[in-house]
Amino acid sequence: MVRQTELVIITIVTGHRLIKYMDNRYSIVLVHQGNEFVDYINDCITQILKFNNCKIFIASNKIHQNKIINDDLVSFVSIEELEKTENHNSFNKTKGYDVNFRDGFWKSVTERFLIIEEVMIKFSLSNVFHFENDNLIYINISEHLETFIENYTFASVFDNDSRCIPSFIYFKSLESIRKLNEFIIGSSDSNDMSLLSEYRYHSGGEIYNLPLFPDFYDLDLVSSMGHRTNNPSHYHNNFNKFNSIFDAACLGQYLGGVDPRNIGGDTTGFINESCLINPSSFNFDFRIDEFGRKYPVTIFKGKEVKINNLHMHCKNLKKFN
Repeated sequence: MVRQTELVIITIVTGHRLIKYMDNRYSIVLVHQGNEFVDYINDCITQILKFNNCKIFIASNKIHQNKIINDDLVSFVSIEELEKTENHNSFNKTKGYDVNFRDGFWKSVTERFLIIEEVMIKFSLSNVFHFENDNLIYINISEHLETFIENYTFASVFDNDSRCIPSFIYFKSLESIRKLNEFIIGSSDSNDMSLLSEYRYHSGGEIYNLPLFPDFYDLDLVSSMGHRTNNPSHYHNNFNKFNSIFDAACLGQYLGGVDPRNIGGDTTGFINESCLINPSSFNFDFRIDEFGRKYPVTIFKGKEVKINNLHMHCKNLKKFN
């Protein structure tokens, strides 16, 4: 059983890990399903380890066990060997998904929440962070954990009022994710992004915005498709506590382009059609911290703000790690 109440000192600092302790107060859970393995998940894990010393659980099909990078902090969890919850059994009985499209993509992106719940039960986890596997993480969560604990029960990144892109998620407790999964079972929607939005706006579920832009961003909040918001302050919620922002997808898409399976060729500079902010209104640069780690920043009106993650929709994570 994983204990999450103490800091465990480690004495050997590896080449990619510069933090000198393991923080058991929080964990990270990644999920990959399907017969096809994606190499960029290892790029994602490697980047997480640059900034975080916590347990990282990789829930995936058993056939992929030997493909995940080897590290003391990384634990492989076989999806086939997890004990299914009642929610998960109901999901499999009631939900019909096209399992032929991209190795069952639409089923997998929703089913992952049920798998995360099972991992949390198996290892008695709380304060769990989940990232989509095409993300690069530039935040040391230990430094901001109290902000998450004090301000959120369930948090993610919205890019408009009707869409939550779960690139970066925080679950404070098992109850937080269980309530979400109960909603998923009863919903007819099959899109994870709109499901999360519906959970918030139509069911009274507790899911809160992580800051998408700084509180001094003063341009009109409107997407190219005409999305607007009735709650502008939601999108810079708690910026004054983080002093940094989170990427739903638009920043990573602008810097790296989109998935080449969606649009061929060089799509660098792509502007997401649904996001309330236009990334071309920012300047971007990379900085090097005191440990030699690269991290991205936005510059708006001469003010520099760190970006905590880049959602690399193009899947070329190596370009920015």
